[in-house]
Amino acid sequence: MRSPLTARKPRVWTDVDRDYERIRIMQDLFAHLGTSTTAPLKSAA
Repeated sequence: MRSPLTARKPRVWTDVDRDYERIRIMQDLFAHLGTSTTAPLKSAA
């Protein structure tokens, strides 16, 4: 499977394509800032 970063851009962008691109950009931003995009799991202790 190819990485989404290396995949070709669609010729016709749908709402889902735009939303996915925004999420990918936000994840890159969070990684650059050193912030996690996932919440830590709470222990069942």
